Amino acid sequence: MIFILLSWSLEIYGWAVPNPEHVRAIERIGSSDDYAREEIDRFVFDHTDPEDYVLVWGYEVRVNVLASRRTPSRFLYAYPLLVDSGPDDHDFDRFFADLEEHPPALICIREDDELALYLLDLEPAPCIDCTAPVREDLEQFSRWIASRYSEVHAPEEWIAFRRNTE
Repeated sequence: MIFILLSWSLEIYGWAVPNPEHVRAIERIGSSDDYAREEIDRFVFDHTDPEDYVLVWGYEVRVNVLASRRTPSRFLYAYPLLVDSGPDDHDFDRFFADLEEHPPALICIREDDELALYLLDLEPAPCIDCTAPVREDLEQFSRWIASRYSEVHAPEEWIAFRRNTE
């Protein structure tokens, strides 16, 4: 029995321990250009400082990873913000608190992402499947961006906003 348990443990350990080559590749992210970055990854890397926060609205958190920039919020993906969990749902409140605590230097939105439409095309109503409170939160977020950020030239298929200097 002990032999079986020991064999099983070693097998699980082999699955759980990352390959050393993979670890070295991860360590190189942000410190070397020996891996391929997409244009938006390079744009974020080149137009922000290492200590800056960058918000990528939607499902493209890989931009933060490949550009070695922190996300300003616990909400790495927008989906949880678009789901109304009832009267005690305060995810957008948490999201706004995160943004106030860690204001992003850049906000990047992929043009062809349907979540971009929810945020940018607020006429008539965004997110047809969203509840009224979620639509109100999206409108508030859009106003928040408009009051603090200016659109800057971004790579094709992307929209980027830079935080206004005070």
